[in-house]
Amino acid sequence: MKTKFAALLLSASLISVAQAAGEKQDNLAAFQANVAKRLKGDYRGYATPFSGIYSLNKADEKDPKTPVLADLELSMLANSFSEAWAYFRPGNPPVEADRVKAIRARAVTELPLHSSIVVQFRESPVSMAVYSAVDCGFCRRLETFLHKHKLSYAVFPGSLNRENFSLAKSIWCNPEPGRAWLGVMLHNRDIPSVDSCPGYPISDIRYTGALFSYGNTPGIIFADGDVIARLPMGPQEESEFLQIVKNKIEKGIVFSVPGGD
Repeated sequence: MKTKFAALLLSASLISVAQAAGEKQDNLAAFQANVAKRLKGDYRGYATPFSGIYSLNKADEKDPKTPVLADLELSMLANSFSEAWAYFRPGNPPVEADRVKAIRARAVTELPLHSSIVVQFRESPVSMAVYSAVDCGFCRRLETFLHKHKLSYAVFPGSLNRENFSLAKSIWCNPEPGRAWLGVMLHNRDIPSVDSCPGYPISDIRYTGALFSYGNTPGIIFADGDVIARLPMGPQEESEFLQIVKNKIEKGIVFSVPGGD
């Protein structure tokens, strides 16, 4: 009886997964249809890791530097260099802050943590995710700060400039990515480069940065969708930041991820 019940549960789970996958495909097709209708075929829609949020890029742009995000109905947009979502209509007024916060609170549950590198100290849970870049000076200063206070985090490693993505990719593909990341960011060490790394999740990293920090580095993401898109500067801001992290940890607002280095 237990075996039959377990089989039924597995079957129901597989059906649910299949239905979710089918729904995502249908939604992507609907989004692409909206794009073709409203933007006259010059643009194309792509899926992102986040339900209801899609990437919008020019049809002939195979490797876009600046992801533009849009909702299913193509009613509002955000791009990596803007400071807020804007409604898709003449004048593009900003989207209400509460609505943006709600989008992030929903999307953070789908954060592609499998595409991150986890740096974890035994005495602290993974209290934040960081959208970072190997060629960002503020990011390196943040690493020093997090390491000093033994704060665990998951980092999405990218680059501000196209020519430095090879370094970010080499870190992600390293057999010990956490150690490689800290070696570069804390100590400016050289690491072996990789000729091929097809698994490097550049799209997940770019879309995460565009959604949560508008492409600004460093972008600090908490498990409730709150974001700090800048480096805490000076003793007062650092103290306030540490208190925010402490409060969230006490409330159990942390990420559940495999152990890191």
